[in-house]
Amino acid sequence: NGELLLFDLRRHPPILNGRHRFHHAEQVNETARPKPIEQVGFFDAGRLLVCDGGLHLFDAETQSVATSLSSNNTCHSDQEGKPWRYEDILAFSSFPFGTGSAEIIGGSMCDISAISSAYLYGIDMRCSQSFTSRNCVAHYKPSQPDALFKSLAWNTGIVTKEYSRSVEANSPLEQGSSFNFTCLTSHCGGGDWVCVGSSSGHIHIFDRRRGKLLACWRAHQKAVVYVKSISRYKVISVSADKTAVLWNILTSPPQKISCIYNIPGKEHSMNISCHHFRDDGLVSVPDGDLILCAVTGRKTVFMPITETQCDESPLEVKANRIVMSDCEGNPIPSSEKLEVSSVALLPCRQLVLLGCEGEIHVCL
Repeated sequence: NGELLLFDLRRHPPILNGRHRFHHAEQVNETARPKPIEQVGFFDAGRLLVCDGGLHLFDAETQSVATSLSSNNTCHSDQEGKPWRYEDILAFSSFPFGTGSAEIIGGSMCDISAISSAYLYGIDMRCSQSFTSRNCVAHYKPSQPDALFKSLAWNTGIVTKEYSRSVEANSPLEQGSSFNFTCLTSHCGGGDWVCVGSSSGHIHIFDRRRGKLLACWRAHQKAVVYVKSISRYKVISVSADKTAVLWNILTSPPQKISCIYNIPGKEHSMNISCHHFRDDGLVSVPDGDLILCAVTGRKTVFMPITETQCDESPLEVKANRIVMSDCEGNPIPSSEKLEVSSVALLPCRQLVLLGCEGEIHVCL
């Protein structure tokens, strides 16, 4: 419902520290239904990025929106500084902080990637001063970037609590491809590559600095609903075809390492999360360091994914579906299945959080 809630998980039970509801300028009617928040992630120690069709930079300490992506403060840096025209943002991904030298880390902290249904955007948020001319930010021009890639400069120094949408400036860009992007991850190739999944089952790999398309392959028979990098050259993808596949993206074409099939759920009801445990981490898993968690209705899959390929054929394993139980240990009947909208893992506490119909369910 467009509301962001901040909880302190260090307390038991968790304490609500703050809440904020996001509104848009076009919602002149106060009774209009707010846009749902699709994704929230930490931008730095005190600020959050919030995606609800646009992008907001939210200050957790002051409980206020520092700035929002709009045509007033964002422009195409690869198109001679032309104003960005509004298009719904579906998801974003920030770049890893723990790789490379201090200079690379500092330069990457304000770079993010985001997708609409038609484009991958490379967004530079390092500009914190007003534009004297939009052409002054057009110094970076990737040499012949792919048509699906756009570079944006976001002036985070301008406070815009809501979108300022005008008919002329914010008309959507025409889609130049049959691909409909659905998900992305920017933690592959050492932070230099971005993997993007699409509704056709294809996965694209882009060079985030040049905007070049490095690879594109048919990874699944149906839409890709989840993609995540688990190491420098390994990516896991989950699809509406009920499979989760681990890929080696260093090969050309990318090679399938292992696969879990018969995962429960359909395209718009699959809730996926995975975690890659470090060798020196606080939590160890006997059967493997990469854990997949998939939840739909009353059924869940929680199992390791094989990261090594023993022979030329990828290892294929049938998903072990588990019917969840209530607080008393009784299996949840099919007539009372949960409307799960999100899932998150807390590996150090060995807990799974489920977002269900305005509530958070804590599962062991």
